[in-house]
Parts: sequence; C-alpha cells; structure tokens
Amino acid sequence: MHALRDQSRLVKFRRVAKVREVVVHALESFDFQQRRKALNNISLQSLASDITSEDVKYIAFQLGQTLALINGEEIFTKRALVSAFPTLQKFIYPESYSFSSTELQQLDDLKSRFCSALEGVITIKKGSIHYFYCTGMLIKYNVTKCISLIFATLICR
Repeated sequence: MHALRDQSRLVKFRRVAKVREVVVHALESFDFQQRRKALNNISLQSLASDITSEDVKYIAFQLGQTLALINGEEIFTKRALVSAFPTLQKFIYPESYSFSSTELQQLDDLKSRFCSALEGVITIKKGSIHYFYCTGMLIKYNVTKCISLIFATLICR
C-alpha cells in the first residue's frame, strides 16, 4: 500500500535533474545502505534553487519525525515536531517561499544526523519482505519509508 502511494507521488511531480540519476539508481537497487549513502551525499544546499518551500517543509517533517522515532518518540503534528526540534521551525512554518543555501545547511546537518543514526543498520531479505536490524533491534518500516519519501520529493515535483 505504501509503495503504491509513493509511486503515485512520483507521477505527480516534475523531475529535479541534478539528483535524479543518483536517486533513481538508489531506489531501484533496493539496497538500504546504498539508499542511505545516496541520501547522505545529496546536498540540500546545492538544491536551493531547485526545491520549493513545500519540498523543504516535507523533507524537514520526514527527517524530524523519523529521527524522533529512532529516539523512541512518536511525533504526529508540526507543533510537536517543532517542540522536539526547534531549529526546524523556519522550515515547518516558512515565512518565505524560498530558503538560502545557508539556511538549508541546518537541514543538511539534520539529514547527516539521520544518516549517521542509520549507519549500523543491516537489511535481510526473506521472500518479498525486507527486515532492518540495528544492534539486534528490529527497525520500523518508517525509517526506510522516510528515505523513499525524501527521494520522491527530490526527484519528482
């Protein structure tokens, strides 16, 4: 079901040429570490002129929500997210329609934190199901969903 929703998002958006090839390759690989590395290597700062404030808002919410989940806290609202991550306020409640590359550095820092938190994750495929493990703990689906959704936002607008 989630895969179908992600796929339908892809159809709705225009392509961001700067990262499309890397992102499509990572998504087609079904390799979690390759996806993590690709996401880590994408600089949101360098995409300042290619992504909208809505894209930035979406990416900020997905990153913050998933980082909170990794830390054991479930967040469902923008208000709760900003309370947990005050630096995300300007992205969640934007006052302008664009962000400077300097402002996007804060989001790149959060993205790096997210990717670092996933460094030790390994995946095991059994049939059509992928299991995610980190130090003996099963990782929730939301972590890989977050990467896929961020990729969808970057390659399809």
